[in-house]
Amino acid sequence: MNEFEQDGNHIGIVTTSITNPLASESLNSSGIDLKSGRDIKVKVDYDGWSKMIFVSVGYPESQLKNVLNHSINLPDILPSSIYVGFTASTGNTFPESHQVLNWVFTSVPLPFLSVEHSRVGTIKTLLVIVMVCLFPFIWIAFWRKRYLRGKRRGDIESLSKKAADIPKVFTYKQLSRATCKFSQENLLGKGAFGSVYKGIISDSRKTVAVKKISATSKQGMLW
Repeated sequence: MNEFEQDGNHIGIVTTSITNPLASESLNSSGIDLKSGRDIKVKVDYDGWSKMIFVSVGYPESQLKNVLNHSINLPDILPSSIYVGFTASTGNTFPESHQVLNWVFTSVPLPFLSVEHSRVGTIKTLLVIVMVCLFPFIWIAFWRKRYLRGKRRGDIESLSKKAADIPKVFTYKQLSRATCKFSQENLLGKGAFGSVYKGIISDSRKTVAVKKISATSKQGMLW
């Protein structure tokens, strides 16, 4: 929940400002908990005749409940050509997992539209078809990149193990123990690259400096 939101379990319709949504509705009274970890099914309908958007939510094993209806003229907000997809983010310090297990998009042009608007509707449909066709290739490219990155990491580790003056490799658990779980008392300094902690290796009693790379750093090699 952000400070400007009504609660941590709601849905909303946003166009230009997330802090000022067109409509927002809490799901607490509906029996649906977005943080439950269960699969959640959502249906969004837009009626071009009445300029109304209808949002229904529910668990897969139960009937969907209509939780939000709002009047909105999409042609005044959306450009003539659009992409339909998903995005997710979190401002919390804890990790989250957002998974789209299945989705369907259907667009039906209104029969009274002019020829020009009908062409726009056809273009929108074609864009959706192109996105669906390109998805497998994007997926393959993503996994190929991950495979090559893992292979490169394995090659680097293999070469380093054969080097004459190989440095000693420590596990994260060993470094965490040496720095008392990266405690603030052992913090020596911070920078854009990460934070540096004082650590003591238990088996040799040597004092070392341990750099913990920041997740947002753009420096160094990412494995």
